[in-house]
Amino acid sequence: MPGFVSFDAAFRSTLTDSKDYEFEFYVECMDLTRFPDELYHDKLMDLYREKYSGLKIDLIVADLRASLEFLAEYGPESFHNIPIIYYEQDPKLLVDPMPLPVAAVLAGELDMAGTLTLAMRLHPDVRRVFVVTGASRYDQSLEGMARKVFRGFENQVDLQYLSGLPIEELLHRVSTLPEHSLVFYISIFRDGTGRSFKSPDALALISGQANAPIYSVSETYIGSGIVGGSLLSHSAQGARTGRVALRILAGEKPDNMNSLGESGSQYIFDARQLKRWGIREGNLPQGSDVRYRDFSIWDTYRWQAVGIASILIIQTLLVSNFIISLRKRRRAERALRKAADEWRTTFDSIPDLIMVLDNELRIVQVNAATVPFLGFPMDRILGKRYYEAMYAAGAHLDDCPLSRMLETKRHEDAVLYDEKRDAWLFVSADPVLDDKKEITGVVYTVKNVTEYKRAQEAIKASEEFNRAVLASLKNYVAILDKNGTILAVNEAWEKFAHQQSGVTSLAGLGPGVNYLEECRRSIQSPGDFAAQILDGIQSVLDGKGDTFSLEYPCDSPLESRWLLMKAVPFRNPGGGVVISITDISGRKAAELEAQLRREELAHITRIVTVGELATSLAHEINQPLTAILCNAEAAQRFLSRGTPDLDEIQKILDDIIQDDRRAGEVIRRMRALVKKETPRRETVDLNDTVRESIALVRSASSLEGFSLTTELDSELSTVEGDRVQLQQVILNLMLNATAAMRETPPALRKLVIRTAGQGSRAVMVSIRDTGTGIHKKDMDRLFEPFYTTKADGLGMGLSISRTIVSAHGGTIGAENNPEGGATFYFTLPVDRGEQP
Repeated sequence: MPGFVSFDAAFRSTLTDSKDYEFEFYVECMDLTRFPDELYHDKLMDLYREKYSGLKIDLIVADLRASLEFLAEYGPESFHNIPIIYYEQDPKLLVDPMPLPVAAVLAGELDMAGTLTLAMRLHPDVRRVFVVTGASRYDQSLEGMARKVFRGFENQVDLQYLSGLPIEELLHRVSTLPEHSLVFYISIFRDGTGRSFKSPDALALISGQANAPIYSVSETYIGSGIVGGSLLSHSAQGARTGRVALRILAGEKPDNMNSLGESGSQYIFDARQLKRWGIREGNLPQGSDVRYRDFSIWDTYRWQAVGIASILIIQTLLVSNFIISLRKRRRAERALRKAADEWRTTFDSIPDLIMVLDNELRIVQVNAATVPFLGFPMDRILGKRYYEAMYAAGAHLDDCPLSRMLETKRHEDAVLYDEKRDAWLFVSADPVLDDKKEITGVVYTVKNVTEYKRAQEAIKASEEFNRAVLASLKNYVAILDKNGTILAVNEAWEKFAHQQSGVTSLAGLGPGVNYLEECRRSIQSPGDFAAQILDGIQSVLDGKGDTFSLEYPCDSPLESRWLLMKAVPFRNPGGGVVISITDISGRKAAELEAQLRREELAHITRIVTVGELATSLAHEINQPLTAILCNAEAAQRFLSRGTPDLDEIQKILDDIIQDDRRAGEVIRRMRALVKKETPRRETVDLNDTVRESIALVRSASSLEGFSLTTELDSELSTVEGDRVQLQQVILNLMLNATAAMRETPPALRKLVIRTAGQGSRAVMVSIRDTGTGIHKKDMDRLFEPFYTTKADGLGMGLSISRTIVSAHGGTIGAENNPEGGATFYFTLPVDRGEQP
């Protein structure tokens, strides 16, 4: 920003003029408005800690509010006991209360009221004033201040505020203002779309379109399109801050150093804008500084022209009346001397170096600033060739733009580095042409731009650092505006984008591309990953959610990957979202491997359960097989008779079929438990699953000596899951219950299996026993792997049961009954097709 450059140059100059110290300056342009993310702030602070860890910092100058708030958040631990000077443009913009102790608080004064009063005096027919501000936090602070100041003018003019508009709309509005209007420019660091600007650049765009004069309150805007006003001088404020810094470095106590409301303002105007809007310089306040006046041959050689004209007049009048001509001659000489004195005063007041050369490039005239720069007295400068005076004898004419000017016969300029003076110089050459367009002289101007050049380099270095911080992030990061258009991506995003293809690819998604539109084009079916990403990011942009997170697969030509996308709001006035994508392929592979191991362990557990029932089940199968054999032998005997009894044979065959089905049902149930299959989701009726489990256990005679009661909810909703796995859970809980009642007297062994709805979204299955109950020390560890209270137990049944129930989206638990025994239960969500 030009304002900061002027402030910094004056501050440095004030300190370096002191002979008591040698200074090293470090400029940090933190760009906190464009990058408000906390991760960026943390990275920035990490850099400062490393960058300044070996340095002794004597003083910190916090320029404006954002830098002070950054120091308040991170500074106390890193810059402890370093005095801080806090500078603000106006007391009304100061942080209140101060977030940390400071050595001194300095503030200028933005003379808004004085500038508007002056503008209304210069334009007495003004009826409307349009106040222009941006959408950034600092723009809004200045706008709030302006509204308070301008309340006193509401009965004089119609005040209208053009604040926070998109730049295109604002340019249209200022180009169609009604007659008798003025524009009062405050600042624009960000427009309504979130686009960032340097405030003078935004002003230049507005000035190019505006159909009314523009006024403002800061010297930094002079030359960018404003007429002028009572402008706050950043150079003066930088020098004032430098003087306070010297007092602090000298050990002076900071108690009385606060200086608020010291305006340092002066009336400054742009001659080009005065001419554009027809404003006479005579109407300006006395002592006004008018800049950017057009340089003309008349201004340079006015005294020669006046002299020649005077001589001709004198010679003409001398013939007719010597006495009259003598009087006129004396009068003309006095006027000439006065004009020459005025010209010389103006010429010498220009701070830049100006040398007037003849057609042989010899110096014929210089201003006062040239003498100390060249280091020669005036009598040794005049008559020298300019390049000998500037660059010493033997220097080449090609080293400066004057050689090009001699060829083109028009203005030429360049920025050159002067090794002799260790300085950067802006050099320009303008020809003085006669009627034949031949060069009769040259106006050679030199401006020292060293401090400006260094400030530009410091700003550029700071911007490069910001880009480096973003590039250092390992995740794939993109920043979107409120419309979904990509503003910036990091290097990791760009590299990953070239490796992808498919629906979820990042290929081709760089700055300027609308990410949301790309998501819409990639949707292949409702609810797919592209649709979920679109809905999630849109919800964050609309403020319906603080964050969005989604895991999804992404295939490239070489491999398949899993990615984790997170989206959080981009905290700036224009809105937006920050997308961070992490490669979680390794974690997903580990989860899949763990899932396969759990399924294998569940299968082994089912086999162990069947092993526990094997002996009783063998007896249960042998009974129908023996009955089949006996019936078959009886049928043979009936058939061996001469006249067999067919009715009797029919009954025997019916008995054989019934016994065969009985044995087949036992085998089917066993086979379903031990068969190794990939889990599959289907609609499951838990009442049927409970009945099948009871039948299997009852067939194995495991319920002999027990009283079994079922309380099954006839209106129980179905669930979605794997039927075999859910049957395994019920069997585990039933067998655990029967084992817990082995020491219970037979008359008291009661097992109650119950199903019931849990509202409209879940169902519950519970197994209640009258056994020994659960010891308090075992309650918290029941479902841990390999933890068991049975001497011959593996400790895997309840652990596997919990894994199965959790995979189905449910919960499992246990509790002691008041009258003795325990109840184990699990809940499952209702099938989504049945949810209201």
